[in-house]
Amino acid sequence: MRYPTEKAYGVTTGLTAKAIEDTGMYSVEVVTPKQDRNNESLVKTVEVAMPFRAIYNYIINKKNGIRPYEFNIWKLFYSIRLITILQRKNNLIWLRDIYTALILSLLGYQTVCEVHRTPSIMNRIMLSVLKILPKTTVIVISKNLQEKLKISTKNSVVAPMSVYQSEILGKKQKILSSEVIIGYIGSPHSSGINLSLQSIIEAALIFKSSKPNICFRLVGMNKTDFRGIDFPSNIEFVGRLPRSKSLKAIDDFDIGLVIYPDDKYFEDSFPIKIVEYAARCVPIIASNTTAHRNILGENKALFFDLSSPESLAKCIVRLLNDSATRNSIILHSSYWVKQLTYQKRVEKVLLQAKF
Repeated sequence: MRYPTEKAYGVTTGLTAKAIEDTGMYSVEVVTPKQDRNNESLVKTVEVAMPFRAIYNYIINKKNGIRPYEFNIWKLFYSIRLITILQRKNNLIWLRDIYTALILSLLGYQTVCEVHRTPSIMNRIMLSVLKILPKTTVIVISKNLQEKLKISTKNSVVAPMSVYQSEILGKKQKILSSEVIIGYIGSPHSSGINLSLQSIIEAALIFKSSKPNICFRLVGMNKTDFRGIDFPSNIEFVGRLPRSKSLKAIDDFDIGLVIYPDDKYFEDSFPIKIVEYAARCVPIIASNTTAHRNILGENKALFFDLSSPESLAKCIVRLLNDSATRNSIILHSSYWVKQLTYQKRVEKVLLQAKF
């Protein structure tokens, strides 16, 4: 992957590394095959190019893209390159790839491997070996995923998505006023899967004439991302923002939306926007999915039927009119997110890894 990047993967990597560095106990470097120089790195970043890069680039640029087994071959090559520059002694390698973590663990490196969703069959087989190796700690994004994958608590840590301590507000900055902003922050797709805005479009149409003071604001998207769709005038697009500005954009939201479908691919998902909304005291309305209910429970959000814009509209009206419900959601989510800081995340991982 490229690093740094404003995507959730890059944000989690960068802020986790920064939290480790902030302890003052460790020297931290992020190693990446390709550095994105358009974004500022939070910690020292070392670019270690992919071996046989010209051949690799040729394969990944083919019309049908790189096939999984070809990609795994290059991950093996990359692991071999890494062992030529990374010393084993007094070194902890923190990864998000099971295959590479397994190779490095078998070669004697102490590793931490993050698992954020149910692996493929092949990766699950490799994980079954990885999780019993003595120098490996497995991070899972949720307790549900830990139980599903049958990973022992002896060598694993539940470490959800997090925010930096300094990003947590004591109270909502924006007071509910005549202009109401229903916000969503994120890209128009997740891991190559396009997200549907149909429920937002139809809910916006419901409010366009009846409540013209309500605006839907989409941060991280451009209208050009959705060709052939006629958007109502009460939907506005902000486009991509660096994370430092995206948190300020969230502060303008009166309500924060989470709109992932209840598909198998998303059943383990933990969208980083959930903890960002909670940290900025923005009440959440989330699509009614297994993942969202597992994360948020019954008291940190209202849930709507993604196929029903009327359901979304009712949730919005309830939060705007029912101050008790709105304040209760903010209170519970604010208390919850205080336990989900990057500082606490790295403390429990490093303690489990005994590093």
